[in-house]
Amino acid sequence: MLLVVAIALGGCARPPVDPPQGDRAAFTRAPRPPLSTAPADAFSSAELMSIAGAGRLQVLERNASEHPSSYCGVGETGALLCWEGPSCRVDRCVGDPRPAGECRAGEVLAIEPLSRGVTALIEGCVIQDKQVWCRTFDPFDFRRLELLGSARELQGSWWRGCARLEDGSMACWHADLTGSDEAPHELQMVDGIPLGHVTSFAFGGTNSCALLRGGGITCWSDLSNRASILAEVPPAIDVDIAGAKLCIVDAEARLLCGNVEDATVERVDAPAARQSFFVGESICIETTAGHLWCAGGPYPESGAVVSGVDAGRGVRALGELHCAHRGPGMACWRPEAPGHLAPYSMREVSDRCIIDSEQSAHCYSVDIRCPVNAHDIVGE
Repeated sequence: MLLVVAIALGGCARPPVDPPQGDRAAFTRAPRPPLSTAPADAFSSAELMSIAGAGRLQVLERNASEHPSSYCGVGETGALLCWEGPSCRVDRCVGDPRPAGECRAGEVLAIEPLSRGVTALIEGCVIQDKQVWCRTFDPFDFRRLELLGSARELQGSWWRGCARLEDGSMACWHADLTGSDEAPHELQMVDGIPLGHVTSFAFGGTNSCALLRGGGITCWSDLSNRASILAEVPPAIDVDIAGAKLCIVDAEARLLCGNVEDATVERVDAPAARQSFFVGESICIETTAGHLWCAGGPYPESGAVVSGVDAGRGVRALGELHCAHRGPGMACWRPEAPGHLAPYSMREVSDRCIIDSEQSAHCYSVDIRCPVNAHDIVGE
């Protein structure tokens, strides 16, 4: 397969950024394998650099979006390992002809309270021994949230998120700008949810929804934390939400989307579905035939099947691209062109970092989220 990526950029120049000072572990440049096996070639002029000291990782997630970003991964023994992302003397976008200058990163840190038994990781929060820990305004300082029960599932981030507890109740939090260093998060239980009735939930930032036994859907905003049943929405088997944009899969395997504030949904012309999930502005489904179907907008008039990927493991964003698992590796595509795939040997992606086929971590030294005028993938 011949893969050519052409990117034309505009308005992404940034002032020089000084590298971090002190005892820092420098990146070592990863070799560039053949086109069909290395994600580095997915981006013109992108430089993929290895993270020394992270070892073999099972899971990868962005820890913070500040500049430079920080990232965390879970090691083979369940330890949480975090590092500061690339900081270059000249920060730039993909396609910028300027040299990257000296790129360095913070050393890989083992977060001491979380040196074993981490079973779930989202942006800045983890589950360890059924307890939720989230980072503070210091990206490498994690504190345990005083939840009224054991956590089974969490979504969102350290800044704002929710957890489903073992008794079926929901607890949510947000970072408290006025709180003390001992209590950096404000916690609230979600009112109005019948105890033990929540089977799954979807965190959408400003709004969240839970799927109840029997197919009912109840939603709440981060301002009130009081749930109300969406009486006009048919019984569902799956729900996802992004902001105010809501999509469900009903009991007849139909995809319906709408606005949570209107509490209504309409049918989308899509194949029969098992589950739905938002990826940025795109909506994707796992079809009942086991395929992945995606459309470029939240309320699509048309979409396309993404052939040859594992639909049941969801979709991840790598910069401007969307990626899904494909056998032992992954494949990526533009959201507006799900039929044009590029296969890679990486195992996991998150923002600007990847886990490769050997479970080693690598990060891009350039910003692959910069504005683009053209971003074409051509395969043959």
